[in-house]
Amino acid sequence: MQQNDLENIMPFFILAFLYCISADPSYTAALWHFRIFFGARVLHSLCHYFAIQPLRSIFYLMAMCINVSLAFQVLYKVGLTTKYF
Repeated sequence: MQQNDLENIMPFFILAFLYCISADPSYTAALWHFRIFFGARVLHSLCHYFAIQPLRSIFYLMAMCINVSLAFQVLYKVGLTTKYF
């Protein structure tokens, strides 16, 4: 397994779990997040194997953007439900 697989996939599993239990997403939104992440990682791995550098970076960033989207949605939802005194 590549190092950047661990940098991208492990946070995705954690964020996806938190997203599903705390953000109460629609089925369609969650499915599209997961599909885009999976596709970006598969395409990134293929580009890595065939040494296609510009596309490899783009697919890596696509997967990172999914992670950022999941994190923002979880933090937003948690922030809305937290009461400040």
